[in-house]
Amino acid sequence: MAGAEQTFALLMKRWRAGEADAGDALVREVYDQLREVAGRYFRAESPDHTLQPTVILNDALVKLLGQHGSDWQDRHHFIAVAAL
Repeated sequence: MAGAEQTFALLMKRWRAGEADAGDALVREVYDQLREVAGRYFRAESPDHTLQPTVILNDALVKLLGQHGSDWQDRHHFIAVAAL
């Protein structure tokens, strides 16, 4: 996982520097893991709800990446904030 941490840290640095493609790369790095977290949350929901994990996840990621002042410490911190 050290490689994933380093990759995330590098992408975060690039994103903070304003590189447009770094945000997309950040999402690709964590998307599958966050999709899994969202799925776990939704398994506990009533089966008749109309929300979908992918829609909620995409909305959360747009909001998170829109906060350029955010100071996530590492990949785990980012995922924890996104999971909230």
